[in-house]
Amino acid sequence: MSFPFNNLKDLEQLAIKAGGCEYIRFSFTDFNGISRSKIIPRRHFAKFSRVGMGMYAGTMAANPLSEVPAIPRVMELGHPDAILVPQPGTFHELPWAANGKYKMGEVLCETYWNENSPQEACPRAVAGRQVARLRELGYKIMAASEIECQMLDEATLEPVFPGQDAFVSNVMANFEELLCDIDSQLHSIGMDTETFQTEYGPGMFEITMNPVYDMDFADNCFIIKQGIKEICQNKKIIATFMSAPFEHYKQHPDFHAFIGAHFNHSVWDIGTGKNIFYDGTKANRLSDIANYWIAGILAHAPALTALQCPTVNCSRRMGQSWCPDKSNWGIGSRESMLRVKNASESGTYIENRLPSGAANPYLILASTIAAGIDGIKNKIQLPKEADPDGPALPRSLDESLKILHEDTVICEAFGQEFIEWFTIVKRDTELANLKEGDPSPEAREAERQMYLRLI
Repeated sequence: MSFPFNNLKDLEQLAIKAGGCEYIRFSFTDFNGISRSKIIPRRHFAKFSRVGMGMYAGTMAANPLSEVPAIPRVMELGHPDAILVPQPGTFHELPWAANGKYKMGEVLCETYWNENSPQEACPRAVAGRQVARLRELGYKIMAASEIECQMLDEATLEPVFPGQDAFVSNVMANFEELLCDIDSQLHSIGMDTETFQTEYGPGMFEITMNPVYDMDFADNCFIIKQGIKEICQNKKIIATFMSAPFEHYKQHPDFHAFIGAHFNHSVWDIGTGKNIFYDGTKANRLSDIANYWIAGILAHAPALTALQCPTVNCSRRMGQSWCPDKSNWGIGSRESMLRVKNASESGTYIENRLPSGAANPYLILASTIAAGIDGIKNKIQLPKEADPDGPALPRSLDESLKILHEDTVICEAFGQEFIEWFTIVKRDTELANLKEGDPSPEAREAERQMYLRLI
């Protein structure tokens, strides 16, 4: 079997890049943004890059504990393999892998059924379809994420520093070697991180990334998050992106901290190279298209919550300090779901504060574009700024999944297969096994067992 986009030129380029590596990972993302992969020796790379790599067809639907629910099509086909198909332009080295003893490479894949048709539920493929829709309008999206995580001692599962020490240099100094190591290794493979800081919670850090266009955003964010986890793991530290790992902290019993992944983005005209969100003739410097785009995201925000706050644990973050609970917007406002910056043409962008750190970057990208395109196409009118009475966002995964199913625009954009699989995973393996909203220590510990190590 061969795949139409894996032409000879693509294969030759992959082979050249893989030539310096002894082993190669074939990796893809599941719904929760967890990297799943197989490793092959370089001597078999040409074969598998041509015909793809087999893996159980339901793997994408595994929860963080690798429990796989009953997916109808997978069952109907007798639980077959899917095929991991390498995607052109995604090969990179993994300098932190194999303790430096062996040179490891990685290629990002999308998943196909055996009859050579794509699995439409594949998160990377879903994002690619939305990027293609946007480019058909003559636009491309520039995006970056503020990547927050909490670092925990591997043995004790306690935060690596106990205080509420945002921006404190003395605390950061204890981790400069680790943070510089993360940046150095990521930068060596083309991943450009911009800033590092301690955040407001114990053991919390924020690492920002340089904005890039289209699929490069999601690919880079996926690689950066996995790189952070593996580099920390090599140093006996767990880096978790779980929204709310702790109810309280020893030094700060009344303090609550949450892990977000603010999504900063703007849309640019492919032909002119200009930021279409900016209009210097308007009082607030926002173009009509920017207004439509913002309005589209706000209109679909309740459904987007299922995709951007996708775990049972995420509901503990909703509506907390500087975490949105309403579908609203404001210029410069951290209390709004969409914080709009409008300093200049290059500095005009939207900070979407809804996404949790547990969100899959491919689904953040896809859902934002799908909602924004609907705003543009239907010229959805922008609500008033900083509306304290804006529509409430769902406060639970259960509620947001119901709303997602009712949102025909997002369902059509993502496709029936994705919506069906995603819902089954969330309902049958997460909601069925966890007590959403339960404040008991037992319920919180069950969430930690589900999400902490791999999210």
